[in-house]
Order: sequence, then C-alpha cells, then structure tokens
Amino acid sequence: MAHRERVSDLHIDPLTWSMTTSEIGTVIAVASARGLVAVRIGADETALEREMAEEFGRSSLRRADDAMAGYLAALQAHALTGRATDLPLDPRGTAFQIQVWNALRRIPAGQTRTYAQVAAGIGKPTGARAVASACASNPIALAIPCHRVIRGDGSLAGYAWGLQLKERLLALEVQPQAA
Repeated sequence: MAHRERVSDLHIDPLTWSMTTSEIGTVIAVASARGLVAVRIGADETALEREMAEEFGRSSLRRADDAMAGYLAALQAHALTGRATDLPLDPRGTAFQIQVWNALRRIPAGQTRTYAQVAAGIGKPTGARAVASACASNPIALAIPCHRVIRGDGSLAGYAWGLQLKERLLALEVQPQAA
C-alpha cells in the first residue's frame, strides 16, 4: 500500500482493533474513540497484524473483538451490498487528502468517477494526479470507497488491495449480495 507514513508519528492514541474473514478476504479494522482510523484487506492475517503493529507502533493497540464487531459487520455489509455506511471515521491525513476522501464518500454505490471528475468536484480541476495520490494514501478501505475512482479512459487504475478486488467490489455494488 502506498500509505507508509506511520500514523503513530502523527498521533498517539489508545486504539482498538479486530479482524474478520469475509467473502472479500481478511479485513482488519482499527478505531480510536472518534471512529475508524484504518481498514485493510488481505489474505494473510499475520501480515495484516504485523502491518498494523508497524503503522501504529507507539499507539496503545488493544484487540477488542466485541467492541469492534459493529464496525466489522457494517464494513462487510457495505462491501457486499454497496449500502452506504455512516460509521464514524477518524482519518489521519492532510487537509487535501481528507477533502478528497470526503468527496469519495459522496460517490453513490454502483457508480464511478474519474480522478479528474473528483478533482473538479473539489474545486481543483487540474488536480487529478493529486487526487490519485490521495486515493493511494486512503487509510480506511471500503468506508472511503477509493475503489469507485477510475482512469479518464474508463479503465481501472491502481488499488492498494489489488485490481481484482477493486473489480469485484464494483461488481458487488452493481449486483449486491445478501449481507
């Protein structure tokens, strides 16, 4: 994933985390008292745990499966149906990144936007590359739906968790599964 800046270098918070296995892979979620800080998707639980420990190294990480169950259930339902999620988020990024991530949350399920359309929508009509960079730095997979952003020619562009998953998520939003 492109987002390699340690969140622990920015904030030292007590954080809770949990993980679940779903139809789209293993999902790990990390939350502060304010909301989701990170969501990652992968196939290897050990690798996901190690990534979280590295990223949030100085934070107080505590596994809390019961406390995180609602987050994980909502994320899974969102992935399978495209249904909007109103989960509280606590994204860590620059003002521009947060502006982009907020714009991504307004893209309806089953629809896509180009990087240029997102840039124009936030008042930065020449900022398509910066939007792509913000998408690559998205710390909260699924809840911030960067998978809905495509190239200007309509093709799928990079996705931190793989183009195959991006294609699957978009297909699920068009033909939702039972959550």
